[in-house]
Amino acid sequence: MRLKRAVRVSLAHTHADQQSAAQFAHGINCALGRVKSRAPMAERLHVEGELKSLADKLDRLLSANARLFEENRNLRAAQEQLAQERSALLAKNENARSRVEAMITRLKLLEQNG
Repeated sequence: MRLKRAVRVSLAHTHADQQSAAQFAHGINCALGRVKSRAPMAERLHVEGELKSLADKLDRLLSANARLFEENRNLRAAQEQLAQERSALLAKNENARSRVEAMITRLKLLEQNG
């Protein structure tokens, strides 16, 4: 069933237990089976429609979850790269500052001696 696969994919993306996803999807299937076998036709159609609507909403939520998970992972990678670049620039800046201070000190010594 499409719902079962979508739940497994989403939970795998969020590093959750895949067995829990299978149990969730199985629960949906069991509920649908009980509705089909016990309820009057009008009620079955209504509940089946609601379950279909919920399944569609769940599919959309799972898709959004997978998209946001990937986006979050990409943003974290970009943040890490920027932090490394910042660290490198700070080191370069400190190196340049030290060299300028050393030049100033040498110039002052030359001025005093000369």
